[in-house]
Amino acid sequence: MIKSTLVLFFALSAAAWAESPVPSNSVGNFSYARYQTGTYADSPVNSPLRRMTTAQLQQRRLDLYKTVPQGQTRRGQPYFIYHGGPLPQQDEILAIEGELRRRFDHGDKAAELHRAIPGTQHPG
Repeated sequence: MIKSTLVLFFALSAAAWAESPVPSNSVGNFSYARYQTGTYADSPVNSPLRRMTTAQLQQRRLDLYKTVPQGQTRRGQPYFIYHGGPLPQQDEILAIEGELRRRFDHGDKAAELHRAIPGTQHPG
């Protein structure tokens, strides 16, 4: 009797878990999922970013990254702090990095994406 009750409880719990909605703080935006894996968003043909120079885009990207909260490890290595979902300025950062990636892929060496904060690159 107890054994069958436990099996029934487990089956109902598994079914409820499978039907539960995705939490709102998870990455539900395809662009951010690509961003987290290092694959940048595409730059649309009608993007206003295409009218800006590469130097302007690089400077705007760095200015936006300066608005993202930062911390330091015990060894003094800086890192960005994210609370929950992406910050509002990350939409623009993502678009700028997509445009810079497009330019770099088409031969503009000034469009290379350098790390936005000092220090060594995180191991990947």
